[in-house]
Amino acid sequence: FRRHTYGCRFPASSPMNRVQTRIVLLLCLVAHMLGAYLAVGLRIQTHRIEAVLQEQGEASTRLLEGLLAALGHALCIFANDFASLDDMAAFVAKPDAGWSARNLSGGLSKFHAHALWVLDASGRTVWRQAANGEAWVPAEWPLAPERRAAVLSERRFGHCFFQVAQGLLECRWAPIQGGAAVARPGQPRGFFVAVR
Repeated sequence: FRRHTYGCRFPASSPMNRVQTRIVLLLCLVAHMLGAYLAVGLRIQTHRIEAVLQEQGEASTRLLEGLLAALGHALCIFANDFASLDDMAAFVAKPDAGWSARNLSGGLSKFHAHALWVLDASGRTVWRQAANGEAWVPAEWPLAPERRAAVLSERRFGHCFFQVAQGLLECRWAPIQGGAAVARPGQPRGFFVAVR
């Protein structure tokens, strides 16, 4: 008597063993194809997500730049208009509190500026004026005095930000030329710095 087993063991040459091997190979091939398909799909989705995030970042940057330009436009006009006044050129040479109260105070409120500095040609502070209730505004323009002359000669019309205790301070400056010198700019007599 030969005992009959109902297991999955077949002789190596059995046709059933070859079918099992083929099925196993086919399942491995399908698993690898599925894995490759999922990996490619994941990579495509990752690239799409990265592209969308980059596009959103660029859109946010453009929006912020537009917002800063729109908000800073009034400050730019304030600095440019007041720097071109004939009286401002005389004010640099001889500051006058009465003239400042009549002319500069109104400009601060009209252009929604927090403060202004009038600097001489070397960058030394000649006059500082803060809007009402703006005691937090620094007494000196936050740019280090030893760097002022270099920065002002390099960029006569400028725009920058400074970190102060209350947050960011936006600064716009323009050269004080006087009305006649605006048509043919030369060495400025000073600089008008407006901040918000």
